[in-house]
Amino acid sequence: MISPEGEDRSRSRVTAFAKGRKPEEALSPAIRELCAVIIDYGFSSGRLSSGSAEEAPSSRDLERDLRIAFNAFQQSRFTAAASRIAMLIAYQAAASVLAKVGQPDIGWIAAERGLHIAERFASPPVRASLIRQVAFALHSTGRFEPAMDLAESGAEYLHDEISSDGAALSVYGTLLLVGSMAAARFGDGSRAAGYLQEADSAAQHLGRDSNHLWTAFGPTNVAIHRVNTAMELGNIQTALNSESSLKTDTVPVERRVRYLLDVARAYSLAGNRDDALGTTLTAERIAPEQVRQHYLSKQIVTTLIRSTPGKPAIELARLAARVKVRELI
Repeated sequence: MISPEGEDRSRSRVTAFAKGRKPEEALSPAIRELCAVIIDYGFSSGRLSSGSAEEAPSSRDLERDLRIAFNAFQQSRFTAAASRIAMLIAYQAAASVLAKVGQPDIGWIAAERGLHIAERFASPPVRASLIRQVAFALHSTGRFEPAMDLAESGAEYLHDEISSDGAALSVYGTLLLVGSMAAARFGDGSRAAGYLQEADSAAQHLGRDSNHLWTAFGPTNVAIHRVNTAMELGNIQTALNSESSLKTDTVPVERRVRYLLDVARAYSLAGNRDDALGTTLTAERIAPEQVRQHYLSKQIVTTLIRSTPGKPAIELARLAARVKVRELI
C-alpha cells in the first residue's frame, strides 16, 4: 500500500516529467521525423521506406544500418541515430533515442511495438531487452512502481538463460539497473540498493565491461548507476567520492557523459561552482548534443546562476544559452 505521502511524491514527479517533455519545435528535423514515423498509424509506405518495394534492403544492409544507429546513439549523436532509425523502424533504438531527447511518451510507443514483434520472432535476450526498454519508458514518464515491477518480471523471465549466455546476463543486469533508478526516483533507497547488489553480482559474473545487445553492461555501468541512484536519493557525497576512483573509459560516450553530469550536479549542490561548471563543459566537449538536451544540464546551470552573486560570468552565460536556460540571465 502506497502512503498518501508516497502518492503525492509520485504524482508530483509525474507532473515534473510531463512538464519536461520537449516541444516539437525544439527538436531537430531528424528527431521530428522519427516521432512522426512512430506515431503514424497509417503506416504510409512513403514514410516507412526510403525506396520502393523492389529496392528493399538486404538483411546484411539492415544489420549494418542498425549497428550504425546504435553506435551513433551510444556516442551521444542522437540526431544521426534518429535519421537511421526513421528508415529502419528499429523500435529498441527508437525508444532509446526518444527517451534521451525528451520524448519518453513516444519512446514508450516504440518500445511496446518492438516488444510485440519480439514476442513472436526474437530470442529471449532480445525480448527481454525490449521489456527493459518498456520499463525504461515507464520510468522516464514517472511511473516508477510499474517500471520496477516490469524490470523484475523481465529479470525473472531471463533468469534461466543467464548462466551460459553473455547477452542474456547483460540484459538481465540492465533490467536491474532500470529498476534501481526507478526505485531511487520513487524514494525507496533499500529497494534501489537491492537491485544494484544483484546487478553487481551479474556484472562480476560477466567479468568485464561488455556491450551485448548494446547494453553497455558490466562493472563500470553498475558503478555509474550507484552514483546516479545516490544523487536521486540526495547522497551527493557518493558522487563526489567516486571521481577519484571511477574510470569510465571502457563504456560508451553516452554512459561516460551521464556520469559526468551527475558529478557536476553534485558539485553544484555542494557549492563548488568552478568544478561544477568545468565538469559540465568537459561533458559538453565530449558529447555536445547529449549535454545540451539533458534535463540535468538545465538543473546544473540553473543552480549555478542562482548561487552566483550578480551577473553570471560569460562562460556560464554562454552555456546557459546553449542548454536554453535564458530566463535567469
